[in-house]
Amino acid sequence: MTEDAPYPIDKMGAPPKQLATHGRANPTGIPYLYLGSHPATAIAEIRRKHPLSTVWISAIIQ
Repeated sequence: MTEDAPYPIDKMGAPPKQLATHGRANPTGIPYLYLGSHPATAIAEIRRKHPLSTVWISAIIQ
């Protein structure tokens, strides 16, 4: 993906059930899509396990 290409809608959403770990709002095995109003909030919501984890951030443009 590049910054010029939109992320495909069919690739957006919560992770597959088998990859869903527990989070602030969800138990293990129940995937949630975490969103935030600001990039820092979205990153904080996912609580990534490793500092080099890949995190995708996008904006909804109307």
